[in-house]
Amino acid sequence: MPARGKDWYVVVDHGVDAAGRRRRDWSRKFATEREAKRHRDSIANEVAQATWQQPSRERLADFVVGTWLPAVRADLRPSTWASYNRYLRLHVLPALGGTRLRDLTPQSLNLLYAGLLAHGRKDTRAGEGLSPRSVRYVHTIVHRVLRDAERWGLIAHNPAKHALPGRAAAVRRPERRTWTEVEIRAFLEGSRNHRGRGHAVGDRLFAGWVLLITTGLRRGELLGLRWRDVDLERGVLSVRQTVIVVERDARKEVAFGEPKTDSGRRIVALDTGTMAVLRTHRLALADERRAASCWFENDLVVPARDGRPFHPERFSREFRTRCERYGVPPIRRHDLRHTHATLALQHGVHPKIVSERLGHSGVSITLDLYSHVSAHLQAEAAEQVAGALGLLAGSYGHQVGDPDAA
Repeated sequence: MPARGKDWYVVVDHGVDAAGRRRRDWSRKFATEREAKRHRDSIANEVAQATWQQPSRERLADFVVGTWLPAVRADLRPSTWASYNRYLRLHVLPALGGTRLRDLTPQSLNLLYAGLLAHGRKDTRAGEGLSPRSVRYVHTIVHRVLRDAERWGLIAHNPAKHALPGRAAAVRRPERRTWTEVEIRAFLEGSRNHRGRGHAVGDRLFAGWVLLITTGLRRGELLGLRWRDVDLERGVLSVRQTVIVVERDARKEVAFGEPKTDSGRRIVALDTGTMAVLRTHRLALADERRAASCWFENDLVVPARDGRPFHPERFSREFRTRCERYGVPPIRRHDLRHTHATLALQHGVHPKIVSERLGHSGVSITLDLYSHVSAHLQAEAAEQVAGALGLLAGSYGHQVGDPDAA
């Protein structure tokens, strides 16, 4: 265990090769002799058990671009692979791409995360910090990359196991804002009465807003919904296709994908009002298709003006514009999903049913996401049970502060 300056290293001596040269592997540097000894003992134990493998000299960028990304592409959804590729190239490889896999440490990863939190943005707000949520996502990707490097025998241990993405470790969910029933009616009335270009029922996206509010569909699920997936006789729709954004040749493109999970692939019941809106919308859409000079037939319920799928971000911008136009409190487009779930729970719909409509993998996720609602329902349930048993306030015992209480 030689020391260079204030740093310590572990050297594995492989003896002399066929050319008469002595082959040695130097470990990454350690700040203390104690840490170096611990690493030495770990290697000695692996050698004794015949599980030790020579650490790779490959650099992180070469491994990620040349090996890892191509290897995992077939196992990931196109949008997930594109996201991993983008985050690695933008935020990880510029800082650590030249580092050998064997030399990556929890400390070097922590420095990366700290830098991203301080000045990690690469877009129009370049120089500002990434959100803690985004930094935690970077950590998740790095952890997976190095986990596979460990599984494939390129490194002895995954340093990301002991790295902490700073403040990202305590990320809080964004505040959810939901509309009241009065605000929902105001938005839908404004949308229905608005006279938009080339659409008889006013806002051509009216049916889309109704579906989001009454079914709790995700944005991609709504934009990928086809008429063949809607059964207006039975009053149900089937979630079988989604719209995603993928990166091809450094360009973001809209594509079709499948639900991420089995629970996401589901059947959602429709109410009679929503079915009436969809029937009217289908007729108006047929008129729009006949009048269009160019139409791409995708059988979509909520297409762009030429029949192609809506870009998800553009659809969200359309929603923000309408919040201002119709004079309702601005919320995120995804908060329409939260509005649906909140109203359903408040009106006594069983959490299991709400979970199934939202496509959650289990009811525990629903109860966790909407714990503020379930707490209110718990209080109501307590009062209802007490009322059923006749345990009304003051019926038994003494009130607090009663001087006759003994």
